[in-house]
Amino acid sequence: MILEEKIINEIINKESWEEIIYYVVSLENLNPWDIDLVRLCDGFMNFLNKVIQLDFRIPARVLFVASILLRIKAEYLIIKEEVESEKTEKIESVKKIDVYVENPLRRIPKGPVTLNDLIIAFKKIIDLKEKKERRIWERRREIEIKIGEARDFEKRIEEVYKKIIDKIKDKEYVLLKHVVDEWNVENIVNVFLPILHLDNKNLINCVQEEFFDEIKIFKS
Repeated sequence: MILEEKIINEIINKESWEEIIYYVVSLENLNPWDIDLVRLCDGFMNFLNKVIQLDFRIPARVLFVASILLRIKAEYLIIKEEVESEKTEKIESVKKIDVYVENPLRRIPKGPVTLNDLIIAFKKIIDLKEKKERRIWERRREIEIKIGEARDFEKRIEEVYKKIIDKIKDKEYVLLKHVVDEWNVENIVNVFLPILHLDNKNLINCVQEEFFDEIKIFKS
């Protein structure tokens, strides 16, 4: 028992689902050239139960592989039962696991599944899943950045509007150059864009009487 715990501990610490499959294949004495997927699934679940009993953390990839195996087993048994009841054809092992998992409903290609086929197929499925998750994360990050930029712009609009109101006070208007703290391209843009927005919303009124004249900002 102590030896088994040590083996389980070493395997789970590697966070390798492949190591678990190799261990189960060896433990269950499965044929690596014709894997019994039902027995492999049962052995995999038994391994995870022991991991839980030993209070070890189960890596996310291992849980994902377990979910695939359970899905394959469920579909395999359902189809096997249907075919046996109809007595129309003989059920053989699943081939092309990657295709089967993506479109499992009533699709069981014929032929043996080798251990190597299984490992390669699972790697493809995991890679696709992680790429999809990365795309989702990147898209979510882009949205968060855009939301952050929008909030920053709204804040800038409020700050510029307050500054204009403070500058005007009892005056008729204020010049743009008096709203910009330091006259450089970056500061001008950071002030001028909110001013255009405020003017568009009719919160202020910008007037330039002649081309290249000073821009006057009136309170609406």
